Amino acid sequence: MSLRAAWLALAGACAASALQAAEVTRQEVLLLQPDAELRERVPSVDAYGDYVNTLRAAWFDTIQAHALPQPSAGFLVLGVRPGQQSRLWLDFRPPLPDALATALRQRTARALPPAVRFGPVLLTLKLSLDGAPWPTQASPEPASWRAAVAIAGEAIDVSDLVQAVWDRPEP
Repeated sequence: MSLRAAWLALAGACAASALQAAEVTRQEVLLLQPDAELRERVPSVDAYGDYVNTLRAAWFDTIQAHALPQPSAGFLVLGVRPGQQSRLWLDFRPPLPDALATALRQRTARALPPAVRFGPVLLTLKLSLDGAPWPTQASPEPASWRAAVAIAGEAIDVSDLVQAVWDRPEP
């Protein structure tokens, strides 16, 4: 076999075994706070909606730019707090690859969030990627949230929980 033929055979084998780009196969938006609390904290529903739609498109582009070793399902949890600060928590099973998780957090950090007041505003995108079974849990439980609840030894209001873990890295 010539060197050229061997190279073409190797290239073909690598291409055939390469992972395909991840695909969002199902999605649902969940709000984690009561409507009255959200109305008080979000002064401009239009600005917040535009921000979320921009981020959602960026997240989907990011997901589609990566390959998953296996289907995964779970939650992207977006927090916005006063001072135009944002944070993204991930709760997927199996966990997303580190490169994808990092890219999602970076995309979130690059988008300037709208102003909110009086405390954090939370929004969750429940996802199935590459046909993974739909998550059975009703709401997200990122690792840092579970750790904070375990330390407290009791249920914590989600707004208080997010404030408590905002600056902590994910375990």
